[in-house]
Amino acid sequence: MITKKFVLTVRIITLTVFIQFYPHLLLCDNTVKSDKLIDTAIDKSLHQHPYWRSLLHYKPLSLVKRTYNAEVVSEIDSDDFFLSYNGRNNPYEELITSIRILLVERDKDAINRFPARTRWLSEQLNPADFDLDNYFDDTYRSMAASADRLDSVKLIYAGEYLGNPASMFGHTFLRIDFTDETPLLGTTVEFSADTGNAGFFPYVIKGVTGGFQGFYRLNKYYMKVRDYSYAESRSVWEYELNLTQSEYRRLLDHIIEINESSSDYYFFTANCSYAILYLLEIARPGLSLIKKLSFPVIPLDTLKLVNSSGLISGVQYRPSIRERLEKRSESMNRTDLSRAAAVAREEESGESVVNESELSVERKAAILDFSREYYHYLNFPRVTAETFQAYQQLIMSHSRLRNRVDLVSDDVQVERSDPLDSHDNSLFSVGAGLKGTEEYIYGQYRFAYHAMSDPVSGYNPRASFVAGETELRLYNEDEGYHVQVERVSLFDIRSFSPIRSFSASPSYILSIGLNRTAHSKDELVPVLQVGAGGAIVPVEPLMLYLVPGIKADYKDSPDVAFSLAAGAHWVPHDRLVIYAESSVIRFLQNKPYLEIVTEAGATFSVNRSFALNIRGNYSYIMNKTDIKAGISLFF
Repeated sequence: MITKKFVLTVRIITLTVFIQFYPHLLLCDNTVKSDKLIDTAIDKSLHQHPYWRSLLHYKPLSLVKRTYNAEVVSEIDSDDFFLSYNGRNNPYEELITSIRILLVERDKDAINRFPARTRWLSEQLNPADFDLDNYFDDTYRSMAASADRLDSVKLIYAGEYLGNPASMFGHTFLRIDFTDETPLLGTTVEFSADTGNAGFFPYVIKGVTGGFQGFYRLNKYYMKVRDYSYAESRSVWEYELNLTQSEYRRLLDHIIEINESSSDYYFFTANCSYAILYLLEIARPGLSLIKKLSFPVIPLDTLKLVNSSGLISGVQYRPSIRERLEKRSESMNRTDLSRAAAVAREEESGESVVNESELSVERKAAILDFSREYYHYLNFPRVTAETFQAYQQLIMSHSRLRNRVDLVSDDVQVERSDPLDSHDNSLFSVGAGLKGTEEYIYGQYRFAYHAMSDPVSGYNPRASFVAGETELRLYNEDEGYHVQVERVSLFDIRSFSPIRSFSASPSYILSIGLNRTAHSKDELVPVLQVGAGGAIVPVEPLMLYLVPGIKADYKDSPDVAFSLAAGAHWVPHDRLVIYAESSVIRFLQNKPYLEIVTEAGATFSVNRSFALNIRGNYSYIMNKTDIKAGISLFF
């Protein structure tokens, strides 16, 4: 007869055995699950799938750097971006480890750290009894809920800024707008380098060699407007992307994964624009952007690539605060401009403008509109996240004062051509010329980017940055044909900021290269020119400038000269550029003498890839003219 005591004893023994061996049974079950999922992943070659490569930011290693076990490397340097020890160089190992941790062990911390790769792996492998939403924590759910409030995702392009070597080619980043927020409160996603206080030359050296670390960061859009539109007076174009809500969800998942992750920053390759393309590839599976890039990677080129991929559905131009002030000042007299500036500086009360009976309503409105924007110009660059709300209250007080003038405020209209219509950054020119009595054929190549003699559509018409430009000439002489290097420009930077009643920013010229001059007796010698001066716009679109400076060359010994360049730049149409410059150069050492060189030319753009040009110069010392005409191809 079986007693109750016997039954209880059997139950206790059974429970003890179950407790002892349950972990092993569970491990066996997980091992079976793991093996099945991994076998499926291997059968599908998921470690070679383009989307997996994009998720982990893998790129092929050069043949020199390849080893038996490594043919790719992730461009993300942060160790916590990988789940396996060799994940940075081994897509297969990272895939297997990710499957075990995310889909088999179902580690909640790892799932919330890597939602993008978890979602993709679960879609590809369809593990049993796995509902991804059940594993997300409150922090993720709060962020994911933003999809319901999504208004749009925009690709932002900030134009070039020659005051900072980090911004010479412009900058691109993403902005996410929500229905319950103004655009200024939109969230920005960008990849930028930590350059510290590096000056021009340290930045260029480190930027070219990958000496800086770049980080993916989130911020508020008003901070970017503060820096770009106000502090640096850069124009901004906002391109709306036609992303769906599900594509935004993928984008958000990957932003969570890469936020504060770092990569080596390269000026001409792995830069701000290059990194943003990864995000777009993740958002829209099947999109291939990175592979289509060529060297160098320029923000304008990536912008055109995104457009050609069908992602852009609209554009809005945000002129810089300087452009807005320039436009408003065109219709105001000097007295009203001075008074508006005084109100902005709080040297005069806006009340006095409103209450003055001798002023017409139109003049009152113009003064108050200008003073409000000039107040922005003076103070917004110093606004921080902590002071933004208080600053908004001050702006509202300006607006309330303006509303007391019974005239509807017209938003100032500033027109600039779309950067999508700009010429490509590299150039090849060919043509013929006459130097004195010598005929020649010339060929010219430019690595990057834009010269003030180029078609201006999509570019700042008052700035240029030329790098790696070389001109070769073929002369037909009595003893036969002769090829000579006419000049080599390592870089040539020109930035002109017209002096206005509200601003007097300096204009400058900086160039380094090899050139043939009268001083070198037409031999190719190293030449350095540095100058700073001013520019004015007597009437749009004509600009006049005067830039004193220093010029140095080296033939048998170094020689230094004072220089004075005076010029004019006229853009009567986006397709036509006319320019002239005369330079007076006084050399001080060796054989002191005065050299005068005058140059003039014009460029006509047939389309954004093709232009006709003519240029001539006259050297006073050599008493010789050099005239040439040719065609230019931008690519």
